[in-house]
Amino acid sequence: MKIYKICFIGASGHWGYLTQGMTSLSNTEFTAFAPSFENENLTTLQNLEIHGQKGKFYQNYLEMLDSERPDIVSITPRYDLIAPITLEAIKRGIHIIAEKPLAFSLEQLDEIKEAVQKAGIRLGIMMGIRYEPAFFTAKKMVAAGRIGEPLLIWAQKSYRWGTRPEWYKKRATYGSTINWVGIHALDWARWVSGLEFREIAAHHANLAHPDFGECQDIATVQAKLSNGALAVFNFDYLRPAQAKTHGDDRLRIAGTKGVLEVIGRENRLYIIDEQGEHENEPLLTPPDFIADFLNELEGKGPALISMADAYKITEIAIKATMAADRQQRVWL
Repeated sequence: MKIYKICFIGASGHWGYLTQGMTSLSNTEFTAFAPSFENENLTTLQNLEIHGQKGKFYQNYLEMLDSERPDIVSITPRYDLIAPITLEAIKRGIHIIAEKPLAFSLEQLDEIKEAVQKAGIRLGIMMGIRYEPAFFTAKKMVAAGRIGEPLLIWAQKSYRWGTRPEWYKKRATYGSTINWVGIHALDWARWVSGLEFREIAAHHANLAHPDFGECQDIATVQAKLSNGALAVFNFDYLRPAQAKTHGDDRLRIAGTKGVLEVIGRENRLYIIDEQGEHENEPLLTPPDFIADFLNELEGKGPALISMADAYKITEIAIKATMAADRQQRVWL
């Protein structure tokens, strides 16, 4: 049995998608970790122990990659560093599971695509909400025709503000809320409906957190999809601190034969179809995130999110941010 050596760069994102599954996978090894920038808080990785083993700490992630030669590297750095660190790992022929967005610009994205093709490695992206039972089940229901042809989509991402790091204050290091937060909902719409984006308009602003003026705390996206369907998205950092959950993720799709709704914080799916109303619909069990990635590496079947998906959703998020910045529609 092959043992996959896994290293971690940074702890500023969703590295937990990997470690949750690694604890039950005997063919994975937590080898080492390193910061993505000076003074990054790595307390969680320093305390992490998998299969009775703690990872070796490196101050420099390039030294770690060269010394450890891992099979897979988790890249969850400060957001502006995702693309450059990913390119360094690609140069070394290492399989990658990267935080989203893969890039801040279309030029960066094209550079990653070209490098991956030349290196022949597998690149995954941390769109882990595809692996939540309610969203996973919604995908299967729509594909099975339970609501007919999707014609109208609404999706939401709402977060508590909480405590945000200083680098959220600068557009150059944070990027955009559409890219960081909204990309999930844009992905749900595309994946669950099976439709492609064709036209996007968007708005974003900071109205509630002036000390973080370059970090948008509200955003909206409006889109036309490949079959003429319409989609509306709203993203915010306005969820009250008193809320029981950090996030409030929602998806609603109205089709020619019914309506489907997902309430993520309750892991609940509600559907009205030709047989009537169904609350608390039984949910399917999705695969584990890292196990799914390893299965694809071993040729056992495609992962829930392909490299083509990773590239396309990054492109959509970048273009939605461009639409908001320019106050102009963009086309895909």
